[in-house]
Amino acid sequence: MRKERFQVILCLIFLGLRINWAAPVLAQNTEKPAILGISQVTFKVKDFSKSINFYEGLLGYTPNRVRQKNNLQEQVIFKVNNRQQIKIVSGLPDGQDERLLEIALEVTDAEKMRRFLSGKGLRVPEKLATEPAGSLSFTVEDPEKHLIKFIQYPLKNTSRSPRKVQRSTGISDRILHVGITVADVKKMD
Repeated sequence: MRKERFQVILCLIFLGLRINWAAPVLAQNTEKPAILGISQVTFKVKDFSKSINFYEGLLGYTPNRVRQKNNLQEQVIFKVNNRQQIKIVSGLPDGQDERLLEIALEVTDAEKMRRFLSGKGLRVPEKLATEPAGSLSFTVEDPEKHLIKFIQYPLKNTSRSPRKVQRSTGISDRILHVGITVADVKKMD
């Protein structure tokens, strides 16, 4: 009886070690969901009215003010098309050169992307956030503290083809590229 109990305990310990050892390997093999493109680019600005004039007056985008209950920072969104937008937020401190606040990437499955990045060793939130419009999202930091948001739009929005864009009055009807200032290339690799 004692020998059988010892074998059962030994077997459970072995299985526990095997499961813990296998979990990172299984997570690494998780298939990466598709990234459909850039969803939003958010910039922090010093002179809010000059920035609005730049995006509206020079680039031709229509501003939509965002009303936030507990946020003292002013925010305006400029819709580029039905899937992409530019957001500006007031409050850039004097002497700060980095204006990029966040890049949001549209994905087919936010939960799969969260698990995929976790399996690669990236620190991710424990669960997805649900946005007011029903989108699922989570945000991570890269090694240089840039915020990268992954967002999955509700099914009703994903049925629209990214190629069938709603025309804006702006200089361009899509965002193709976003640049990040990199101070330490080795850290970012």
